[in-house]
Amino acid sequence: MSRESVARILERASEDARFREQLASNPESALAEYDLTQEERAALMTGDTQELQDLGVDSRVSKWAGDAGSFGDNGPWS
Repeated sequence: MSRESVARILERASEDARFREQLASNPESALAEYDLTQEERAALMTGDTQELQDLGVDSRVSKWAGDAGSFGDNGPWS
């Protein structure tokens, strides 16, 4: 499991506008450098806070992801 990677992604997205833009326009590319399971990738793409917590991501971090929404065309990153 790579929950540390998930936490780093969420932290980076909260601080780095360029990274957020990349997440919005091409999330697969933005996430490619991170060691993620399919479940983690899916949870990040949907902003599913419960799934992120089930995967072991700290609830404070996963709440931020849920508040922010999902990556991609329909997410708040765009």
